[in-house]
Amino acid sequence: MVVMHPDFHPVALAALHLGLHNLLTSAKLGHISPQEVDEALNGVTETLENLEPKVAAVMLNRLDPLFANLKRTAADNWNSND
Repeated sequence: MVVMHPDFHPVALAALHLGLHNLLTSAKLGHISPQEVDEALNGVTETLENLEPKVAAVMLNRLDPLFANLKRTAADNWNSND
């Protein structure tokens, strides 16, 4: 389990938000496959699961709708590049 100093939480959350927004932008443009989105989100999930269990549960619960949107967007736009 990783215990992060509270001063780093805002920076870590900002970086996570930026990364997920970039994934969404790439998915909207059809530049990232659904498999690549799954791999990226699995990495985020694995990282968050190393936090304190309560924090991990809250974060994953809040990110679930965004993860679903990313997956749907990638699936909808990937074939449009063909």
